[in-house]
Amino acid sequence: MSTKEKSEIIALVTGFELPCRRVLAQLRLPRSTYYRWLKRQTEGRLEDRKGGLSLPWNKISPEEETRILTEARASSNTITTVVTTKGWAMSHPMMSIQANNMK
Repeated sequence: MSTKEKSEIIALVTGFELPCRRVLAQLRLPRSTYYRWLKRQTEGRLEDRKGGLSLPWNKISPEEETRILTEARASSNTITTVVTTKGWAMSHPMMSIQANNMK
């Protein structure tokens, strides 16, 4: 939702003579969201913030994948456990790393 739309909703809710809770219920807007917007508006930062990480927590970076595959291709140990379906496998910590479907 844009900053302008949020500002309009805040103005609408504060301008009504009905209780805030009732207006928010009719708009189907959670009170926590409204009050978070209101607080951010008073702080002068109502615009959306980009959240989260650029890489999901359970995905390795391309550099890590390259390093793993390089080590796996150099290894001669064949006991591995498949970790993902991306074509690489990681062995038990006491064993070396092996590539699955080496190309």
